[in-house]
Amino acid sequence: MTSDLTSDKSTSKSKLSAEEIELGCDSSVLASIIESMPDPVFIKDRNHKWIFVNQAFCNFMGYSRDLILGMSDYDFFPSSQADIFWEMDNRVFETGLGNENEEYFTNSSGTTHIIRTKKTLFRRSDDNLFLIGIIRDVSEQKLSEIAQRQSEERLRAIFDAAKDAIFMKDEKFRYILVNKATEVLLDLEYKNIIGKTDTEIFGETAGKRARLFDQKVLEGQTVEDESTRPIKGKQVTLHVIKVPLRDSAGRVNGICGIARDITATRRLEASLQQSQKLEALGTLAGGVAHDFNNLLTGINGYLYLAKQKIGEDHPISTKLNSMQHLIDRGTSLTRQLLGFARAGALEASLTDLNSVIKTASKIFERTKREIQVKRSLFKGLWKIVADGAQIEQVLLNLFINAWQAMPQGGTIRIDTRNLVIPEFAEAGEPGYPVPEGSYVVIGVQDSGTGMDEATRKRIFEPFFTTKGVGGGTGLGLASAYGIIRNHDGYVSVESEPGKGTRFEIFLPARDNSDEFHSDTDRRSDLQDENRDKISEPSDLTYAMQNQKKRNQSKKNHSNKKVSRLGNTKNLKAKSDDSASIRELSKPRILLIDDEENVRNVMTEMLENLGYEIDAAADGESGVELFRKAETGRKYDLTILDVILPGMGGEEIFKALISLDPNVRVLLCTGYTQKGLVEKLISFGCLGYIQKPFDINTLNNRIREAMNTRKPENPNIENS
Repeated sequence: MTSDLTSDKSTSKSKLSAEEIELGCDSSVLASIIESMPDPVFIKDRNHKWIFVNQAFCNFMGYSRDLILGMSDYDFFPSSQADIFWEMDNRVFETGLGNENEEYFTNSSGTTHIIRTKKTLFRRSDDNLFLIGIIRDVSEQKLSEIAQRQSEERLRAIFDAAKDAIFMKDEKFRYILVNKATEVLLDLEYKNIIGKTDTEIFGETAGKRARLFDQKVLEGQTVEDESTRPIKGKQVTLHVIKVPLRDSAGRVNGICGIARDITATRRLEASLQQSQKLEALGTLAGGVAHDFNNLLTGINGYLYLAKQKIGEDHPISTKLNSMQHLIDRGTSLTRQLLGFARAGALEASLTDLNSVIKTASKIFERTKREIQVKRSLFKGLWKIVADGAQIEQVLLNLFINAWQAMPQGGTIRIDTRNLVIPEFAEAGEPGYPVPEGSYVVIGVQDSGTGMDEATRKRIFEPFFTTKGVGGGTGLGLASAYGIIRNHDGYVSVESEPGKGTRFEIFLPARDNSDEFHSDTDRRSDLQDENRDKISEPSDLTYAMQNQKKRNQSKKNHSNKKVSRLGNTKNLKAKSDDSASIRELSKPRILLIDDEENVRNVMTEMLENLGYEIDAAADGESGVELFRKAETGRKYDLTILDVILPGMGGEEIFKALISLDPNVRVLLCTGYTQKGLVEKLISFGCLGYIQKPFDINTLNNRIREAMNTRKPENPNIENS
């Protein structure tokens, strides 16, 4: 700014008309044109004073022309704002260059406007300089732009916050816009996606399929597709919907799509289908095992009777012993089938899984020294309510499976951890393979040959094996699966050829409070004292554990027990002690079983042991026999098959207990629905024997049931 102008920053008033300015054209014409313009127009002299304004400018300022002419910005605006206007005007005067600026302007009424001012320098013939300015009120336009920008920002926020991948492509199938979810899904940065095609990102095969659908969209169609693509080194299943983008004329000029990763959903659906398939197979397997157990019970019984007839010295005795071995093998197979069918009874108690794992893995280590076992067990592992012997069997099955996958030796790694799956988690998504809840997780990982996807999908099917004829029954993993599901647990498996296999077992954690411990311990003590443990007699490990508890219980209560058979001298569970029983009055037993061969052989076996037997083929006739006996000599024990046609085991037991609250019942079956045995024992039944069984086991269970003190408060009232 020059010194001769600085002194002119005064508020002195001077009024100059358009006619006083020689603009080089007819002033009246010019003034008329300017006056009619809708935009405010003004002219300032070198002293920054208005010497001409049109009516639009007066309206804009909110003052009359007489008040404005001869005045400067300092007469109308605060000094801070007037300084800005002065500097902008002075820049035009000094440089001769026009400028265009956006400014905030508050008029006399206090209304603030956003204005765009264009200023140009005019040099008159006498070299005097004037500044011509035109103002346009852009408040509405700017507010609209701001609103649009805010709307775009909100839409962009929604766009980027969407969990689904949203993208746009141009007519050449190149990505032109993607949201954050797309970047996450593809594991690529924005700059590495924009401008590229599906072929460049996913490869030729996936790219060719994408182009096929994209072309349909460019033809105006809406398409929906589900396909699997390689992403992050894995096959990811995507569900994609694509719609055409159109310009203002309605012409298709691009593609907009939404993609959702449904890999977990499809995996869950496949898992559900597999579970339903296994459930159906389990039902079938349970029925088959039931029939086989009844057959084996008859064969085993008649074999015992035959051996009793001929004696051990008979030449055929060796062949009969071989038959016994075959029966034992058949028993083992049916037990595994029952495990898969989730049909076995549970001897559930508060269980420390780490302890079970140590026991099972050390047994395995001693027998398979070429395999190295490494344990990483979490010290604060929650306890669960489980049948420890069955969980041990599951682990041994997994260890054997791992050993078979490592013919040259290798390593088995076992780990445990606590896991809480939150309520909002979606089952099947990474990290949440099972429904919400608290779980104890066992991991068993081997360094073996691994499995392909086709094999992995079938490993839990009964009789499925990759070992060839004679290499295995294909029941080990099927049985393990059934046992875990019977515990309300889940099993997952991950495997790739050459990369080994990892099984994870999820078992529901239970409340570990003192109150829970106390209640569980109390119930366990009652079970030890009052009833036979629910076990499968041919399970050696299980039987040894139960026998240890039973012996301790007998020691604690030996002075309190009174035998219903009289003062016997430690009757042994051998066939040759039947004479001792016969010396007493014969105990009377009611046998209820729908299988004729089972009734016949058990009747003969028990009579051979010195018992008096009445047998019934169904619940109705059995209850009627029991009712008649109530008026005379009562039954000392009822042996009840759990699964019968018509009147079932639970209904029969309720009928018996209504006739005699002190009735003694021993359950006996080759197959049982989940939880039914446990339920009946809670009602007051005194034990459980799994078909098929030998004479010694049967005799032992009968004696224990007849000598066991019944629980005082059975739960039948709450059923």
